[in-house]
Amino acid sequence: MPQLDISTYSSQLFWLFVTFVGLYLYLSRSVIPKIQKIRDSRWEAIEGKTERMDSLKQRTNDLKEELNVLLVTERGKAHQQLHETHHTTRAELRQKQDAFLQKLSVQLKETEEKLSKQHQQAQSHLQTLQTEMAMEILRKILGAQAPVDQWKSEIEAEISATTLSSQTPSSKKVTTWV
Repeated sequence: MPQLDISTYSSQLFWLFVTFVGLYLYLSRSVIPKIQKIRDSRWEAIEGKTERMDSLKQRTNDLKEELNVLLVTERGKAHQQLHETHHTTRAELRQKQDAFLQKLSVQLKETEEKLSKQHQQAQSHLQTLQTEMAMEILRKILGAQAPVDQWKSEIEAEISATTLSSQTPSSKKVTTWV
């Protein structure tokens, strides 16, 4: 085997050295710079994307904080506006209720007065009818020649006294609800 021959060791070592130096120079000047350039561009792309991602993340956090501050502010404004609207509406409702109750009170008084007048008229008419019926009954009982017309004032007084004593205080009083 020629590799194991000692006399060829020096030439084998020489060519080994020359080959490795040539290979080293070729790789260091040609291949390794290309690989280094590719690696650097990839690294820059990765680092650039990482830096961009960090900046976007920071921007997102800043926007979230701004949004939270804005939300709190707007919620406060909305709550205050709701509170003011509630009080305004409540005051308007109270005014309308008061106006309605006053109007209702006036209408109730007018109605009570009308009912009182109608009640008095009905009582007067009833007394007149009772007087006429009593006089007619007396005429039929005593005859046509009896002086019933002379007793008219006494009959009316007796009917008035009977009517007034039969009325209860609650029937004279009109209840007010307001």
